[in-house]
Amino acid sequence: MKFRRTGRIERGWIDFVPFVNIVMLLTFFFLLTSSMVLQPGIRIDVPRADVVDLDRERDITIVSIAREGTLFVNEKKVSLHQLRADIGEISRKQPNRLIVIKADSSVAHDRVVEAMNAVIKAGAKNISIAARPNARS
Repeated sequence: MKFRRTGRIERGWIDFVPFVNIVMLLTFFFLLTSSMVLQPGIRIDVPRADVVDLDRERDITIVSIAREGTLFVNEKKVSLHQLRADIGEISRKQPNRLIVIKADSSVAHDRVVEAMNAVIKAGAKNISIAARPNARS
């Protein structure tokens, strides 16, 4: 038995609507989950301590010291001189603002003392050192 072909064989079409939907869903997923990073920016391994003040309601300025000794004020890279100028300006505007020094645990102690000394000379009155709470045993 012989079958006859009627008509032509047409090329198939690629429907881009499902493709665009998947790309948009993935884009929304990555945008939403990327905003949930707790502290973006500078990676610092903060030392542990038994007593840690967890008052997050207060306005604070964070002075970070990275592993290489690089200084940051609220994630803005600064020199030691610029640190003193920035903290001085903040202290004049808000004299009781809390300044938190957040140093990597591998940073040399003298670098932390230099930063703390610059913050004190800039006129800051409330200074704290950041630490992670110890694991409960």
